[in-house]
Amino acid sequence: MGALLLNSMLMAETWACGSPSWEYWQTFRDHFVTQDGRVIDPIDPAKMITTSEGQSYALFFSLAANDQETFAKMATWTENNLSAGHFEQHLPGWLWGHMADGSWGLMDDNSATDADLWIAYSLAEAARLWNVPEYLVKSEELQHQILSKESVGVEGLGNELIPGAVGFHSSDHVWRFNPSYLPPQVLRYFSSNYPGSAWVNLEKNSLQLLETVSPFGLAPDWVEFDTKKQAFTADTTTGDQGSYNAIRVYLWVGMLPRNDPQWASLQDHFSAIARFISPDGNVPEVTYPLKGTVTGNGPVGFSSAVVPLLQAEGKEATLEILKFQNLVTPSVSNSYYNWVLTLFAEGFNNGIFSFSKTGSLIPDWSCVSH
Repeated sequence: MGALLLNSMLMAETWACGSPSWEYWQTFRDHFVTQDGRVIDPIDPAKMITTSEGQSYALFFSLAANDQETFAKMATWTENNLSAGHFEQHLPGWLWGHMADGSWGLMDDNSATDADLWIAYSLAEAARLWNVPEYLVKSEELQHQILSKESVGVEGLGNELIPGAVGFHSSDHVWRFNPSYLPPQVLRYFSSNYPGSAWVNLEKNSLQLLETVSPFGLAPDWVEFDTKKQAFTADTTTGDQGSYNAIRVYLWVGMLPRNDPQWASLQDHFSAIARFISPDGNVPEVTYPLKGTVTGNGPVGFSSAVVPLLQAEGKEATLEILKFQNLVTPSVSNSYYNWVLTLFAEGFNNGIFSFSKTGSLIPDWSCVSH
């Protein structure tokens, strides 16, 4: 794994027909996924935490890799341990691990909407691609929970997805949002497959929110909407800042297909990040979306995350800087988040997967036995 990371991602050729494996997924699985299907984030060795986010991303990667065995284990572990065995009754709790009393279990049973969206999406697409109807049943159970517990009507905005079931309505007139929790292709998938449902307005309103809260094309981590002022404002807790959450906005937008109805608008808007990549190829660690300024150098995952967007926009000069930057694959010791950002970007850019204009997953399985 000593090859240059971004050089690999930007190869002109995609993986050859009949490729037996996705190397980056195999490495991630071998280092972060347990035999029973739990994704461990080693950031805290004492707690050995698992998040619903980690489960959701790994479910997607295993689907893209045609790894049915690992997918089945992770789907079962997620429902049994994060949703008390029942997606139809409980949203997944976002944090599970080793607790102070020595037991293992949910450390925080509040939900994380982005994870719930990706889990529901991956289950639905697994049902279609692998012909396993049970997965669609579970997806629709989880979709029902999302729509009933993580979707709210906000005066002046309409129906919106809040980041979790509890804790994002700080007063009777202030709502809190996380733009990176709104992957356009996933929302497009649900609105396309369930026409006439609440998903249609949720997709439309979410896309509008993405652009509105980033006037200079720089996405915030968190933002608030004040219904009395009828305006978005900087988040009370984090301030005017975009960093480890917001980096995913550029990644999601970069993976949209060119025939997506919002592709041109979103690509043009968020490609502003290219202006702030340093001459030696460093992507900013922190942006200030309301000021249009940046500071610091982000980790390797940040550089990975912006490649699909820059590739689509034809930012050749910037791409060449990133391509030849002396970056290696993320360390497997403690960089779970760098790995997931890299897996999305590397898999997309090397043709392991793509998305249709209706959000469906297009995996590179045409010549792989399944």
